Amino acid sequence: MRRIALLLGAVAILGALSMVYNLGQGYTVPQAGLIGFIDGLVYTFILFIIQRILGNRLHVFSSQQQWFLRAVFYAIALVMGYIVSAFVKFYPLRESGMNSEVISNFLWDALVRFSENPQQENVLSEFVPPVLQQLAITFFILIFLISIASMLGSWVEIRWQESRFRQARERAELTALRAQMEPHFLFNTLNTITSLVKQDADKAENLLIELSEMLRYLFQNANTDRVALKDELHFTRLFVHLLQARFPQHLNVNWEVDVVDEEKFVPAFMLQPLVENAVRHGWIDQSKPLDIVIRLFRKDDFFCLQVIDNGQGLAPVMQAKHKTT
Repeated sequence: MRRIALLLGAVAILGALSMVYNLGQGYTVPQAGLIGFIDGLVYTFILFIIQRILGNRLHVFSSQQQWFLRAVFYAIALVMGYIVSAFVKFYPLRESGMNSEVISNFLWDALVRFSENPQQENVLSEFVPPVLQQLAITFFILIFLISIASMLGSWVEIRWQESRFRQARERAELTALRAQMEPHFLFNTLNTITSLVKQDADKAENLLIELSEMLRYLFQNANTDRVALKDELHFTRLFVHLLQARFPQHLNVNWEVDVVDEEKFVPAFMLQPLVENAVRHGWIDQSKPLDIVIRLFRKDDFFCLQVIDNGQGLAPVMQAKHKTT
């Protein structure tokens, strides 16, 4: 109902503007009202088609590019609407008594004349009335605008498809990363909890509760792209605490969270893989302590995330990967 109301409102507004304009051009009130109604339908239909084509495809561009592309598309739509509505007001053609037979005779005579003497100039201007010349020019302008809109639409469609493909690939990589983490981390954590059952049953119970919370979060958000920042932080804190239970004296994690609004939505599982990589790839000599600093702060309109550790970093890992490949 809301969309229907918006469409009817657009028809009424555009029709009223066209009616006022045509009254100033000397049309009577009934004529201006009819033309205004038709113009409103034409403009609204073309704008509706443009909006349907664009949809949410422009979100892959920057805000400035979105503004420019919308301006170009809407400008083309308005010009096309004006050209189409001009056909409605094309009374000179009908008043001149030119039906299809008369027009075809004019064009046929011009074609014969031109074939007999191709070097003769102004054949069309001599045989074809100015009203038809104007009609032909308007038609080619309309075709030109449609071609530009089609090319821009194809470019937007390609960029949108590339964005969808990239998102699907990133989602697949994230799913593979989650599947890789679950059995590896779960096996080590259960071993840690098993060793604590007889030594410290209360601590083992707390670790089981934390592990269950973490797995519940993991399963509930397996197909979720965005989660609240506070939930992501809580999930990562559970992960870090379970790791520290496994390495109680050697893994030190310092949190520096300087974000007021933790209700904002962020990409799911953006923080935990970074911490896991710091432990798995950066901590080669586990006889030495590993210090990790997790910093989360806001800069302008962006959330900035840093995971800093005193391990070897990813450079040796990447070099070894290139050697094996």
